[in-house]
Amino acid sequence: MLPLLGSFVDSTEAEVRGVAMPTLVLSGVDDQDNGHASELADILPDARFVEVPGNHMSAVTKAELGRAIGDFLAA
Repeated sequence: MLPLLGSFVDSTEAEVRGVAMPTLVLSGVDDQDNGHASELADILPDARFVEVPGNHMSAVTKAELGRAIGDFLAA
C-alpha cells in the first residue's frame, strides 16, 4: 500500500495544458495554501474556475460547493 502523501507527483505546465477535457477548478475563497487556483484554471484549456465561501476544510460544509459541482456537471 502506497501512503497517500507519498503518491503526489509534480506535473509540468505542458502536461497540465494537455488536459483536453472540461475541468472544474473549485476552491474555497480562503484556501490559498498552494497558490491561487485561478492560476491553474488559466492554463487548463477548458477550465471553469469557481470560488466558494470557506477554506480547504470549511468549504465542504457550504451549500455553494454542491451547487458549483452540480452546475458544472449539468452544463
